[in-house]
Amino acid sequence: MKIPKLTHIKIEERITILAKFEDGTIGIIDFDKKVLKGILSKLQDHSFFNLAKLKEGVIYWPEEIEICGDSLYLELKEVTFDEWQNTQLINA
Repeated sequence: MKIPKLTHIKIEERITILAKFEDGTIGIIDFDKKVLKGILSKLQDHSFFNLAKLKEGVIYWPEEIEICGDSLYLELKEVTFDEWQNTQLINA
């Protein structure tokens, strides 16, 4: 079982992303509500944030900043990986 792949992103206003996954899940990821420390603090700059690209299910920015689509999927579903995995086993 694999978490559905992130297939499409669209930069929305401020520092938010509309994310779409291969299973049809769609949602808004609001990075303004996240604690962005260290290298991720660069994402608070809207012009830098707008440089986001999607490649093979990973959102990436210059300077080797990356966020895996798996974590965003789980965030949208409001579950931990273990909870998601258990539901997959039950529904298998």
